[in-house]
Amino acid sequence: MPADALPPGRPMPGRANSGRPTPGSSSSGPSTLGHGLDRLFSPRSIAVVGASDRPGSFGLRTLTNLEAFEGELIPINPRRAAEGGEILGRPARASVSALEAPPDLVVIATPKETVQGVVEEAAAKGAGGAVVFASGFQELGTPEGIAA
Repeated sequence: MPADALPPGRPMPGRANSGRPTPGSSSSGPSTLGHGLDRLFSPRSIAVVGASDRPGSFGLRTLTNLEAFEGELIPINPRRAAEGGEILGRPARASVSALEAPPDLVVIATPKETVQGVVEEAAAKGAGGAVVFASGFQELGTPEGIAA
């Protein structure tokens, strides 16, 4: 993004303020853009699609890695939600669209065949962003992976 596309006094995203006042600014302190990327990089709620408590599963590893997260951590697992169950002590939800409020971040740990649908569902719900952990795409070098 060119620096002249930003409002006066705002640093480039991801870069520290140089300490020099910019035209129209009253201070030289750092500033944030205050836009939707804040929800992606500093989420207050994270929904983990593909959450599981099955030993060895990527969904379990993902939840375990996020246990220290101080915000709301929401496991998404339709089967577990239908049973009224929990995953790592947290109530499972059936889907992102079934949540009361849009999550700031959706972590997707599902097979590649479901990723596009989950991303579309998260966008429709108003999620702030998504991180996809999936394999079977172009890295395989297969015609099917490349097409995906």
